[in-house]
Amino acid sequence: MSQSNHYIYDADKCEFVPLKYSRREKVLHTFSIWLISSIVFACIGIAILSKQLGSPAELALKAENNLLVEQLESTKGSIISLEEQVQTISQMDNEMYRSVLGMEPVPIEEREPGTGGADIYSEFDLYSQNSAEILKWTSSRIDNLERRVNVQKM
Repeated sequence: MSQSNHYIYDADKCEFVPLKYSRREKVLHTFSIWLISSIVFACIGIAILSKQLGSPAELALKAENNLLVEQLESTKGSIISLEEQVQTISQMDNEMYRSVLGMEPVPIEEREPGTGGADIYSEFDLYSQNSAEILKWTSSRIDNLERRVNVQKM
């Protein structure tokens, strides 16, 4: 920073007078510029990193959500297995027990009660698309299994 570049107007003399900075003022000015610049760049860097990576709490929640989605995916196999078992029980009931007791077989329409109407699983729409699909599928299958088991009990 050159001293001859900065001037002030002296009204008494009606001329521009060059400013003279002491060594202390030059060091203080340079240090303050570096400090302010560093703080601004650090804030920008932290904002960008937190936006891209997320806070530790967000990272933990994302990991937990991924684990829960994996758990729901694994329950799909269990639900499918239970559906097959209920189907086997229904077939055995029609083929063996009802024939031994001389009763008419229960039609398939009565064994698998219908569903319909309003979207009762719309509460899951708040979640991500993948999670909502898994939750809706799981809930509908469990409800269907409960209805089929109730019909089988009767």
